[in-house]
Amino acid sequence: MSIYYPSGFGSGSGRDPAGRKRWSRETWLPRSRINSARGYGRFASIGDFAVPWFAATTMFTKIPAFRNATIARHWPPFRGRQELGSEAKNSEGPPPPGEAEEPCFPLLIFSHGLGGTRTTYSSVCGEFASYGFVVCSVEHRDGSGPRTIINHTKQGEGSMEEREKKGSVDHTKKEKKSNYDQVDYIFPEGNPRDTDPNNEKGVDRELRNAQIELRLAEIEEAYNVLCHICRGDGETIAKKNLQRKGYKGSSSRGLDGVDWASWKDRFHTTEVTMLGHSFGAATTVEILRHVDRFRWVSQGIIYDIWGAAVHSPDHQPNHRINRPLLGINSEAFMYWQSNFDAVRSLVEESSEHDALAWLLTVRGTIHVSQSDFSILYPN
Repeated sequence: MSIYYPSGFGSGSGRDPAGRKRWSRETWLPRSRINSARGYGRFASIGDFAVPWFAATTMFTKIPAFRNATIARHWPPFRGRQELGSEAKNSEGPPPPGEAEEPCFPLLIFSHGLGGTRTTYSSVCGEFASYGFVVCSVEHRDGSGPRTIINHTKQGEGSMEEREKKGSVDHTKKEKKSNYDQVDYIFPEGNPRDTDPNNEKGVDRELRNAQIELRLAEIEEAYNVLCHICRGDGETIAKKNLQRKGYKGSSSRGLDGVDWASWKDRFHTTEVTMLGHSFGAATTVEILRHVDRFRWVSQGIIYDIWGAAVHSPDHQPNHRINRPLLGINSEAFMYWQSNFDAVRSLVEESSEHDALAWLLTVRGTIHVSQSDFSILYPN
């Protein structure tokens, strides 16, 4: 997962938190980038042609945010960027009435759609962070993304050997030698385009239900990690992180220089906002319906939900959305009648329980407009 957050004074100036002369930024295409490009090629049915295409376009594109910057400890000025210009970045304002000297930020967890990664929605996540949210963007390993890498420890807990003993998991000799798993997008057997609005076979329920179950478990684990960080125990988490030198898809910078103590009590772990795009929006709905399991979630935002992947409320009468819900549709999805009916019923499901509910349509937009693709590939 990637975490986007408001940064402290001096971010990008002088030496970075690890003492290096130059600050670094994360690449938009997840590492290893050639592997990710090949995964997208398979997802889009264009094969390895995707590698030179990404190389010529966005393989070296970086997210406009500094890696491992300190989390902000100041309130922003009342006057915004329109008045202060670039000075707003390092300007401080007084705390709002009744608030502490240092802000404690609200938490938001983001779930991506089919073909998404932890960086595919960096523009949306970064925008939320600029308004004072800590945003956790989860990369799902359920076969809904183009390609994701799962590293294993060399031995002991988390190793391939331990995983095979603990559950029904098999690895080939090649995988054991490389010490990582590669999860590509899963096409439903006999129905590879179950996402197509005109698909007569409909959605592959067995696959999609299993994916949502895994997604819920992943979000629970992400929340568990976030709680450790908020308690000031981020160092323990960092030691277990396998996206470091010596592992597949790692970064030479990793989590170097992060002051984990400064993260203690810096964001709320209650009243969390859950949001997602497309299949991630369907995931959000399932979380909102499981009130007892996700007590720490208090509202949801659904961008262009893939309504066909969501169960009818009649499927589980005891599970209903009874928390505030904001639905934001692209104009293109609004004309998909059955999908529009599904999202409208979800908003009505929320409002029937006296929860605040809205459904909005952004004119002139299509499904990918809510991701980075509309910015990186405007045509």
